[in-house]
Amino acid sequence: MHERLSLLDHAASSAASDQLEEPERAEAQSIAHKLAGNLGMFGYTEAGTLASEMEHILKAPTPETLHCLTGLARQLRASLAPHL
Repeated sequence: MHERLSLLDHAASSAASDQLEEPERAEAQSIAHKLAGNLGMFGYTEAGTLASEMEHILKAPTPETLHCLTGLARQLRASLAPHL
């Protein structure tokens, strides 16, 4: 979980500085997708919703939406912090 969150943090940071490369975007989208399903399945509804939002942004990124990733990654980590 820590590794997946770190990868999402890094992708969000790269996106914020307009440095997000395609392989990193694709991997982050895959991780966000898996987290959205797994977190929702285990009752972490808020975290699952945040991961889903990240997945949708990474699936069809625009300059405007990519800059939202940093805040979403921060919220995701905060919502999971008590459980890690």
